[in-house]
Amino acid sequence: MKPTPQAAIVKPAPLVIIRDVFIAPGRAFSALAANPGWLLVYIVVLALGAASVALTLPAVAHLNLRLATAGGGGTATTGLAAEMQRLAGELLGYDAIVPVLAWGIAAIVFSFACRFGGQPVPFRTLFAIAAYGSLPSALGGLVESAVIRLHDPASFASYHAFFAAFPLDLAIFAPPGAPPRSESFLSSFGVFDLWSALVTAYGLVAVAKVGLVAALVAAFAVDLVVTLAFNA
Repeated sequence: MKPTPQAAIVKPAPLVIIRDVFIAPGRAFSALAANPGWLLVYIVVLALGAASVALTLPAVAHLNLRLATAGGGGTATTGLAAEMQRLAGELLGYDAIVPVLAWGIAAIVFSFACRFGGQPVPFRTLFAIAAYGSLPSALGGLVESAVIRLHDPASFASYHAFFAAFPLDLAIFAPPGAPPRSESFLSSFGVFDLWSALVTAYGLVAVAKVGLVAALVAAFAVDLVVTLAFNA
């Protein structure tokens, strides 16, 4: 008697998992356990970051030159193209490097959460959970940049006005005149970032069987650590 052949295991395509992160996270992370790749997610996050930079670049360049003029550093009309070129290289480089570092930090934190409250999960899978979990935040960055682009790039008189243009993060609570770095830090905690943290915690529960409270603590701790590390 011949043995019955087993059906081949079909691994969902990464694009399907990316879609499901937004509409069916349970299905997404179940599939992720069998296919923990992250390269396509990195490309998507990089593309969203590049689009965000393109949308906000004119406003940031105008604002930098305006503040330089107020401080006696030159005129607000000369050097705009050079300032935009400088900012483009700086911001695109940041967007290319920081996500990978952030996902690595997250995977390390998640490994401790698994050790003390879940089941062993390969580092690669934890890294992929962090990568896929960052998608709502990356999309939020694009939405925020699009809202900022609706304003005249030359209309922002301060960083407070710039960050207040998208009133869905903690930067709205910063008082006028607060240091730009403080407002940048607060702007990292918004509705889309909360969405990302919740999705990531869900992934830890679904894949690593970490308790819900421990998963939430780990996800929010990573958000705080990464923000502190790259806004210092």
